[in-house]
Formats: sequence, C-alpha cells, structure tokens
Amino acid sequence: MKLADFSLNKKIKNSNVNFIAHAKYFLFALLAILISAVFVVSFVGFKADYDYAGGTTLTVVTSEDINNEEVFNNFKSKIDALANKHNVEISLYEKSETAFGNAIVAKILNKDASINDEIVAELNTDLGYNSNDILEKNYVTANIFEETASYQTKMASIALSATIVLAFVYLLIRYNLTSALVYLISALGEIISTIALTIICRVPVSFSFCIAIMVSFAISTIFKLIFFAEFKSINKIDEYKTLSKHDKLILVDKKSFAILALTCIISIIACVLIAGLGSLQMRAFAIPALMGVIISALSTFYAVPYLFEKINLKKK
Repeated sequence: MKLADFSLNKKIKNSNVNFIAHAKYFLFALLAILISAVFVVSFVGFKADYDYAGGTTLTVVTSEDINNEEVFNNFKSKIDALANKHNVEISLYEKSETAFGNAIVAKILNKDASINDEIVAELNTDLGYNSNDILEKNYVTANIFEETASYQTKMASIALSATIVLAFVYLLIRYNLTSALVYLISALGEIISTIALTIICRVPVSFSFCIAIMVSFAISTIFKLIFFAEFKSINKIDEYKTLSKHDKLILVDKKSFAILALTCIISIIACVLIAGLGSLQMRAFAIPALMGVIISALSTFYAVPYLFEKINLKKK
C-alpha cells in the first residue's frame, strides 16, 4: 500500500488546508518561546547537568552483587535519601568495577566538600562500613570533579556547523539560492527554539543534549529535502505550471504531508520509548530530541513554505 492511499492523506489533499495562512502564528509561538527562555535564564538560571556544571562522584564499593536489582535499588534508595536530606541533586547512577569489588557510582550536582564529608559519613553508618579502613571490600568515597564536556561540545558544534554549511552549498547547487537560504534560516531557528524550550522545561543540559540536537537536526534536514524535492517535481508537471507560487507551496504541503507526518510519528514514538524505558542519561537525550523533532516537523509545514514565498532569490 502506498502512502498516497492512506485516507488521511487523501483528506488532506482534497481539503482546503492552508498551512501558510497560519505560519505567522507558528512564528509568533517560536518568538514567545525565545522570549520566555531569556526570562528563565535571567531570573532562574541555566540548569546544567554534571557534564557542564561539574560535581561530586560518590563511589560505593561493595562485595554484594549489584547486578541484583533488589540490591542495587537498596543502595540507590539510601543514597537518594541522603541527597534529599542535604538538598543536592543526583544526575546519574552507574555500575562500575574496582580492584576491591563492584561499585555503584552516583554523580551528584554538588561541589561543597563539607556536604560530601557528611554524606560519606552518614552513608558509611547506614551501610555499616568502617570508614577508617579504605582497604576493606566495602567503603565509600567522594571526589569533586570540574565539568568534563567542553572539548566534546566544541567538536560537536564544529561538526554541526560544517554539516549546515555543506547542506547549504548542496541546496544552492541542487536547487537555488532561495531553497538554501530557507533551509539555513529554518534550521538555525529550529536549533535555537529547541534549546530555548529545553531551558523553559528545566531539562538538565548534558552532553546527551548535544547529541539530541544533532539527531533532531538530521531528521529536520530530511524533512526539508523531501519538501524541496516535492516542490521541484511539481514545477516540472505541466498541470501545475500555471499555478502561482503560493498555490504551488500549498500543494507541496499537502502532497508531502503523509511522508513527513509518518516520519515524525515514528521519530516521536522512538523518543517516547527511549525516555520511558531508558536511564536518566537516555532521558536527557530523548526529551530534547522529541522537542526538536516536533519543532522541525511544524517548521517544515508552516515556516518553510512561508519563508519560501517571502524570499525570492536566484543563484547566478
């Protein structure tokens, strides 16, 4: 069965749906998101995760089997209780191995050594460990670390910038200057809007967030390429050559609706499953990626044809 056979796709094609007519509302919504993000950063601050804020790595070494879910949850509940007591936030839990045995590692958003000492002492007491003998198989340590993601973020930013430039050049050669500019403006707008929405929702920003931006950008690029290819194919059909540019763009939206909507739905389902079934680190990726995919899909339906209509340049 072809996508064109879907009843929803037929209804869209035969309807009077005009995405361009409502594009201004979408752009106003993006502007409101950006302004709100500025206020949140100004008055509340930027919520950085362990990768960017640094913190304390709390290591609990034990001779018990931490792969046993009940054992792991028991340790986790004790650490969570102490974190709440001292008003510190735990970013991530990991399982590790040391020379003395298995270890549960908790990354805490705290750099206060005195609080760390209190947590270690109380955790040793709760677990019945001898804090004076670190050579025992059971012990707790806390080490303060600075942020760790500067270099990776710099490399990711360079890679993303290079990809945007290459895509711009490709569209300039393959289509025209209008297509290239529309792609550039919409892609940058989507990235900024996704970052702003993440800030507003107070999602902790970690290096996983950078990966989410790159994934949502890749999906966004696929959306745009589908749109531009559909527009070019319509211009080659004699039946549509007499249509105005505005009507052609409306037709492109309708024709590409099914494949764009299906791609968006599959991406959303994948992000929801990762967020629901994954760890905290996976959620830090899935939630921004979900926001980016939704913004990219709406941008392709509303902002791209609107910009395509307003910008009218040709390559020399």
